[in-house]
Amino acid sequence: AALERSITGELERRARDPATRQLAMDAGRQTVREFVTTWLLKSRGWKRDARHRVIVLFPGEPLPGQGPRSD
Repeated sequence: AALERSITGELERRARDPATRQLAMDAGRQTVREFVTTWLLKSRGWKRDARHRVIVLFPGEPLPGQGPRSD
């Protein structure tokens, strides 16, 4: 219980740190991209080519080549 109390604040501090948040988002983005690409290739007969790619966006992120989203 003491460990849980002591670590909770530290984890919250790290979660609010922009650098730590960016690392987590980058890793999550890569994992989701790989999962979706594998699923498309196996179950949908999707083909890899330069015109088609999986782009993973988190809420509030702009589409590539566009400004900030307002949703």
